[in-house]
Amino acid sequence: MVLSLPLPPNFFKCLPLTPAQIDQYLSQAVDNTHELIDKTIIHGGRVSYKMLSDEKHLKIYKGDYPGAPPNATIHLGYMEVMASLDKVIALFDTEATRPKEFCRRFGKGLLDAVHLYTLDVPTVDAPYKKTTLTWRAYDSQMPKMIMRRDACQIECHNSFTVDGRRGWVRSHKSIRLECCPNLEAVCQLIRSKNHGSGHVFLESERPGYLDMYYVTHVDCSDGPSEWFVDKVMRCRRIVLDAIFKKRCRALLDIDVFLREDRLSRMPYVPPRPNSTALHRKCSLCCKSLPIIRKRQFCEKCGEAFCSRCVNVWDVRVHGRHERVLACYTCSIQTPETRLRTPSLLFARSKTAVSRSTIRSENETRSTSSSTDSKVNSFLVSLGLSRATLARQRLQEDEDDDDDNDSLVLIE
Repeated sequence: MVLSLPLPPNFFKCLPLTPAQIDQYLSQAVDNTHELIDKTIIHGGRVSYKMLSDEKHLKIYKGDYPGAPPNATIHLGYMEVMASLDKVIALFDTEATRPKEFCRRFGKGLLDAVHLYTLDVPTVDAPYKKTTLTWRAYDSQMPKMIMRRDACQIECHNSFTVDGRRGWVRSHKSIRLECCPNLEAVCQLIRSKNHGSGHVFLESERPGYLDMYYVTHVDCSDGPSEWFVDKVMRCRRIVLDAIFKKRCRALLDIDVFLREDRLSRMPYVPPRPNSTALHRKCSLCCKSLPIIRKRQFCEKCGEAFCSRCVNVWDVRVHGRHERVLACYTCSIQTPETRLRTPSLLFARSKTAVSRSTIRSENETRSTSSSTDSKVNSFLVSLGLSRATLARQRLQEDEDDDDDNDSLVLIE
């Protein structure tokens, strides 16, 4: 009889570990983290990498690891993201982010997971260190061609420092335990061999950025029903490359999760009054917006954007998940950075800035002037637009028509 997943409680009979076994596993966990960090060295390291895919924000490599089994393939994904190391660590902390929240974000393709042993827990001296023994079952990304897999592995979280830059590693590697036998006959799960995989996060040389790496070094083993892919189609290697590339692209999800957390901490801002008349260009790319089409307003800054500069995010609002429309500029800001954004002072006069001049500037495209282009780029970097300036200038004209030399403060 084949058992269905998830497995029933207390399926694995975990006997207490001896102190010698615990010390051995802890030492092995530290070695695994060092080995994983070495695998992230793209040029000049132990692994000889070649570019497999160069996407917009993500690079994927395939490498040859010396001494590895012939069926064990190693892939590396890399991208740079705007974030702090502490925020990334909090994403993987199930106690801080709640287990359901963690499973919702990182549980894609995970059929079942069982916590077997806890070997090391965070302390005051080592708040980011944690070592556990776990079992996990993974769904097949190609059910008609590839069978489901499972793995019994040792997982270690730890912090490190490289050339004064802080880092954090999350490593996985297969391990044999008597309490976790092969489940192919019971659950039709093929036991994969993880030779050292996981995430590595390192503070970038650019302030405020992180270098994110994901390494997958796995021997998936051959399933009894996969002979057609291997013997007939002879595309097993192509199929595995596609699967591992998809796993490396999960780094893009981490960037999305970080942006959603930032947006969750920002207050709601309603659209500006008379928005249709004033917002005629995208506040980010300055693309002209259609006159008859309904404007898309960011719910965090209230500005109008084109469809390419806004996105729908899964944001927590009063403890509930809601779909919120927000611009990409707000997704990389925090309430603290928004408060530190410098204000812009500019002088105006009634003769130089009149209502007709403002309407003409909003309705017609400016000439190709290098000075005008630089000013427009500067305003965009501050999250402002010409429509924003026009609206605030009109308000100042209505409030103070007799003052020709006053200053306007734009927040």
